[in-house]
Amino acid sequence: MSERDPLSRHELDCLADLLFDRFAQRLRQSGFRLNEENILIERVDIINTLPVSLRGAGYG
Repeated sequence: MSERDPLSRHELDCLADLLFDRFAQRLRQSGFRLNEENILIERVDIINTLPVSLRGAGYG
């Protein structure tokens, strides 16, 4: 069994970009909003738009 040569910096960057794109796609499909410029992830949820009185009534 031979050892694989370490990945080059370019290969690592490409792999990181691919993984980030796939991760972002999965987050979006799960209802998250992604700010790629600052790499901030926030949950987009209807519960956040409900009045506080409804949130305390078992809706969130």
